[in-house]
Amino acid sequence: MALPRTEVLSAGCYPVVRWLPADTERVSTGQRSEVVTLPLSGRDSWPVDVLPGSSPPPLRIVGFVSVASWRHRFCGLRSLCGVGAGLVLTARRPSVWQLIQADVAGVWVTQISQDNQAAVLVRGRTGPVAPNHSVPAACHIKEALFAHAAKHGITPYPPGDQESAPGGLSFAIPVSTNRQER
Repeated sequence: MALPRTEVLSAGCYPVVRWLPADTERVSTGQRSEVVTLPLSGRDSWPVDVLPGSSPPPLRIVGFVSVASWRHRFCGLRSLCGVGAGLVLTARRPSVWQLIQADVAGVWVTQISQDNQAAVLVRGRTGPVAPNHSVPAACHIKEALFAHAAKHGITPYPPGDQESAPGGLSFAIPVSTNRQER
């Protein structure tokens, strides 16, 4: 499910998430997002996605979609590579050099034509760069996205029913057709 545009680690993007069973339970019991303020010491002993004394994660980050100028898109998605996959949507075909940059960084690039046809120009990673990314950072971002979804009235639906969720997979991500875009 694509969430409305937000800033994640100073990168403007559309987060793409998958709701987990814990989220349905947390919403039904009225539990809000949790602020993660644990120290980084000892983090190597924590299981992935769960911090001591915290609830199970409400969602899984699939990745992030960016539609800004190339430099902002690419730099922003590169800064999020330890948390999820990155996808650049563009109306204008990037240069060969830009496509090489995306390929090396593992960032997807998709060109959207004026008649809304999509062409994948670069196939990127399908998840974070490494599974041992910072647990506190990932937990904080997941909780922030949980709060962001709640703020916009987006709630989890049972697995398999995400397509019908308000603001779900049909959420429109605007792609600029401005030819000056760089």
